[in-house]
Amino acid sequence: MIDPVAAATQALVQALQHSEEYAAFVCAREKAFENAHNKVLYLEYRRMQTALRANVALQTTDHDPGEKLRHITELLHFEEDTSALLLAEYRLNRLIGGIFHKLAAAVGIDVGVCEG
Repeated sequence: MIDPVAAATQALVQALQHSEEYAAFVCAREKAFENAHNKVLYLEYRRMQTALRANVALQTTDHDPGEKLRHITELLHFEEDTSALLLAEYRLNRLIGGIFHKLAAAVGIDVGVCEG
C-alpha cells in the first residue's frame, strides 16, 4: 500500500518541476553557470548564506561572513545572468515557501517558530 502523504509529496514534486518558476530557475542557472566565474561566485554565496544562517541560529559571530557576503551579493546583482538567477531563485523560493506556510497552517504549526 502506498503511503498517501508520500504519494502526495511526489505529486507536488512533479508539479513543482513542471512549474514556470522552476523552468525559469533552471534556465537562469544554466545560463549563469556557462561562465565559470559566475558559478564559483554563486556557490560561494550559497555557502556563505548557510554559514550566516547557522551563526544566527547558534547566536554566534564566529567566522561572520557578513561583509564578504554583502560584497559577493553586490557582484552577483551587478552581472546580468547571475542577477537573473537570483531573481528566478527568489520566485521559486516564494512558491515553495507559500506551500510550506499552507501546510504548516493546515496542521497548526506556528510558522514563525520555524523561521530564522
